[in-house]
Amino acid sequence: MLYHFKIKPMYKIVFYISILVSCFLMSCVSNVEKGEEAFENEDYEEALEFFKAANKLDPNSYYILYNIARCNEELGDFKAAIPFYSKSIKLNPKFLEGFLGRARCNMKMEKYESVIVDTDNILALDESNFDANSMKGKCSFKLMQFMDATHYFNEALKKNPDHLSTYYHRGVARASFGDQYGALKDLNFFINEKKDFAHAYYNRGVILEQIGNFPLAVSDYSKAIGLNLKNWEIYYKRGVCNFQSKNKKAACQDFKNLAKYDKKLSADALKEYCL
Repeated sequence: MLYHFKIKPMYKIVFYISILVSCFLMSCVSNVEKGEEAFENEDYEEALEFFKAANKLDPNSYYILYNIARCNEELGDFKAAIPFYSKSIKLNPKFLEGFLGRARCNMKMEKYESVIVDTDNILALDESNFDANSMKGKCSFKLMQFMDATHYFNEALKKNPDHLSTYYHRGVARASFGDQYGALKDLNFFINEKKDFAHAYYNRGVILEQIGNFPLAVSDYSKAIGLNLKNWEIYYKRGVCNFQSKNKKAACQDFKNLAKYDKKLSADALKEYCL
């Protein structure tokens, strides 16, 4: 004999709610997984739609909010990304990746004071964090706080001594507060490892010019020009260094080349150095 049990109305409601919750969770998880897959495949627009759908189902997930922010950041919409990074941080105040993401976006938008606030929050949680020290160094440089910038680049290199571009940034910062020989050491190291970065040659050329090594400065300016760094300043500087190196002919040619960028400066330089 089969026995049929009647489910009481109250239990039916609980049963149906549990099914709805399960479906809700499965749908949310599915959207997150699809979003992660699309993000990994660099399809940021599709990833954004999946994470937005997941956010509608679970609006208080700091992880979903963080991923919406990441998608916007990758799409270049930094202004749209920042509120989602902020929401993720509010839900998880110790979420380092949220602070880092917001700092990156503010960096792109040149809001350096805001970057420093976020990097300070990160360093309060993880004082040796490479990204935070590196970003704070770059912001300090932009704010013309060159000694502070050097300090934070030092801290970044303690964490990751093989990070090549940090040597370049530290070298430029050192040069900016008068530590030319420390700057030369950093730029020499950088150029030895990366020989195709025009600005490194240019900046080393500036330092060599400052310490009076004009022939080597000419060499570095020439390498920078050969790597397609061409503007009025580099031709003017190389012209002055050629003149100081007793190569008047090369100097006058540089000053003639200035006319492509600044005719008046070219005429003034030719009058001063070549007549």
